[in-house]
Amino acid sequence: EKVGHLYGLELNGGMLAQAREKCQNDANIQLEQGSLLEPLPYQDETFDGMMCNQVLHHLVAASSQENFEPVHKLIKEAQRVLRPQGVLVFNTSSHPQLYDGFWWADLIPEAVGRIAKRFPPIEIMTSMLKEVGFHKVGIVVPVNAVLQGGNYLDPMGPLKKDFRDGDSTWSLATNEELKQAQARVQLMNQEGSMTNYLETRENLRKNIGQTTFLFAYKY
Repeated sequence: EKVGHLYGLELNGGMLAQAREKCQNDANIQLEQGSLLEPLPYQDETFDGMMCNQVLHHLVAASSQENFEPVHKLIKEAQRVLRPQGVLVFNTSSHPQLYDGFWWADLIPEAVGRIAKRFPPIEIMTSMLKEVGFHKVGIVVPVNAVLQGGNYLDPMGPLKKDFRDGDSTWSLATNEELKQAQARVQLMNQEGSMTNYLETRENLRKNIGQTTFLFAYKY
């Protein structure tokens, strides 16, 4: 119910500046710039909890997609900085969620396939947590939570840059793939079939959600 102190680590300077501005009146929040690919800049057994939101896939380069070594190293670092019984929480997306949790993913399946390679499968994450020494591993899927807020179901969204900028998957689509996706969106809107298409895709999302929380406790 009460948090004593919060520490945040952010690599992007622009995002860090925005976060500092939002938290400027909160004396118990300390934010600094840093990378999760490096050892965490904190002493052993410092925190009661650690959380990473939608960041794991940004750590995984093409060279590490087979064993997800950067993620494994991060889990080991989390184990180091957490106190006994401290909790580690990851928010990520499962592969089924990547393909069917977002209505527009069906428009750019090749791009989804590319980004899916960067997401550690949930079962691999679970194994890593146990291997490093965490226990009581659990999973929560908030099926009603939707990323991108109120603009998510915009039937013309894929035609707009600000909509596409809301998810990095779009940046992996080739120019030709993007053109084909946008042409499909325009056609469905013109024909009047977009409403049924969105309903079909939304029914899938409501069953599997868009994100998955994994949590585990340090011994």
